[in-house]
Amino acid sequence: RFGNREEFESGVLMNPHDPTLHEANSFEKRPELTKEQGNSEFGDRYEVLGVLGRGGIGRVYLALDRQMRREVAIKSLIHPDKEVIRVRFLEEAQITSQLEHPNIVPVHEMARNDKGEPFLVMKRIRGQSLQKTLDLCEQQGRTRGGMLQQLLDVFAKVCDGISYAHSRGVVHRDLKPDNIMVGQFGEVLLLDWGLARIQGAVDVGSSTETVESDRQEMGLHATRDGAIQGTPAFMSPEQIRGDPVDARSDIYSLGAI
Repeated sequence: RFGNREEFESGVLMNPHDPTLHEANSFEKRPELTKEQGNSEFGDRYEVLGVLGRGGIGRVYLALDRQMRREVAIKSLIHPDKEVIRVRFLEEAQITSQLEHPNIVPVHEMARNDKGEPFLVMKRIRGQSLQKTLDLCEQQGRTRGGMLQQLLDVFAKVCDGISYAHSRGVVHRDLKPDNIMVGQFGEVLLLDWGLARIQGAVDVGSSTETVESDRQEMGLHATRDGAIQGTPAFMSPEQIRGDPVDARSDIYSLGAI
């Protein structure tokens, strides 16, 4: 696949023994605990080990599932009291859990803590974002030969995941290298379906069922047409204008990637 041993060992993506790769990511490093994590807010089952990341509306924690004896990622809301955010968060969980595909991050469960605040438990991915991989390639000059083929392999897997989502009537709307994780052993997973929208079945006559959510059934719209959300550098013109978008907008974003 990589041509020869030298090309394989020089790769950033697929070689877990590359020392520069381990310096640039945290495959086995556990983030230090912060004061806010003295006690787990997710019940007795989950022990919070650290913070993996933070976005505009939520935090992602690294936690230990005591029952299954495995590490997981837990996403919770920063402002769980806001109804619009709660509705969107629930839909993100329902959409992601129904998109069962090798290139889409698996959801283990959605639950509520003692305060009634929702949280989402997902697969813990050991790897780095595609953005970090691209940054390393640029720093080390690894953009030709076997490395280019590896990057194209990653991109093809991203396209597979998005193709499946579109067949289920879902548009991601925030495709970018930061939302693509590359694992130690070739796994490629699409993350962050918080801006995803259900469009209805794309392929007429397809036997694939359309994804459903509570928000869709209630006729609610967490993101109004005309509201601009996403990452500008990867957004289609219609998304930047705030117009309704469909699968073609995601394809534009894939081209930007």
